[in-house]
Amino acid sequence: MFNWCFFLISSIFLFESSDIVSSFPKTSSDKMLKFSSSSKKLKKLHVGGGEPLIHKRTFWLLNELVNLGVSNNIEVVFYTNLTVLPEKILDIARFFKDMCFSVSLDGLGKVNEYIRYPSKFIEIQDNLDRLNLRSKSVENIHIEFHTVFQIYNIFNIPQLIDYISDSDRERDNFTLSPVSGLNCLSVRTLPLPIKE
Repeated sequence: MFNWCFFLISSIFLFESSDIVSSFPKTSSDKMLKFSSSSKKLKKLHVGGGEPLIHKRTFWLLNELVNLGVSNNIEVVFYTNLTVLPEKILDIARFFKDMCFSVSLDGLGKVNEYIRYPSKFIEIQDNLDRLNLRSKSVENIHIEFHTVFQIYNIFNIPQLIDYISDSDRERDNFTLSPVSGLNCLSVRTLPLPIKE
């Protein structure tokens, strides 16, 4: 089952993963009416879990918000590894108040491919270039980066920061966080001489 996490902020409803999957797109008229009335209060939509840009229900939801006439009041944040970037997502962005792509990138080239197997860095780079180009012509598209540092990428973080900081690359935020929940990957487990 595809793991969906939708956090609807400033709204009167919160879908849990099983509810959202079962209600899209074959919704009952009661659920659709509730969604329609609730969406008027929606201010920010966080879309994540797995890879939200590959699922048809993501576009269906965005399209519904446009059709309901409420999209121009909504900020959308995608938590994505950017292994895919459907053109229709970029095309619909102009109808929203803001569309942010929070890109999880843990390294360059083979480092990222190892940590985020089976991703291909060249595909991520191509998608990032397309997203960067579009963000220059559509002012409500923004790019953020989130990197989790761990023993597999700690020695490659400087090159990653240089890549993200490239003057041609648009970005609004860069977050660097330690790995959590996996002590075996924590940089704290590195031998003392390496840490020094």
